[in-house]
Amino acid sequence: RGGGRGGRGEEEEEEEEEEDDDEDDGDDGEEDEQPQQRQRHPPAKKRRIGKISTLSPALRRVCEESALPRTEVVRKLWQYIRKHNLQNPANKSIILCDDALKEVFDGCSEVGMFTMNKYLG
Repeated sequence: RGGGRGGRGEEEEEEEEEEDDDEDDGDDGEEDEQPQQRQRHPPAKKRRIGKISTLSPALRRVCEESALPRTEVVRKLWQYIRKHNLQNPANKSIILCDDALKEVFDGCSEVGMFTMNKYLG
């Protein structure tokens, strides 16, 4: 039954083999202990986060600024949308465009909140 192994399970045998493998390498084991470094994103300068862009005349009227980073443009658009109550009451992800927003969104009377960003590019 025990097979002369003293009742040890397969998992214990595998662990012992792994330990033996580490000893046989002849390395100090330093490479195994250090976690592999993940690739990092390029610095913010190269990613262009926070890059200030000149706004179109239509966006200037809505945002009341002449140049802003894209993140701030989106924030100002949402402030405008909430201030003028332009979200569809039945589906809050739909923005009902007034005259100023129609200029920004190429004449569309409704824009989805997730498609809104494609018009800003």
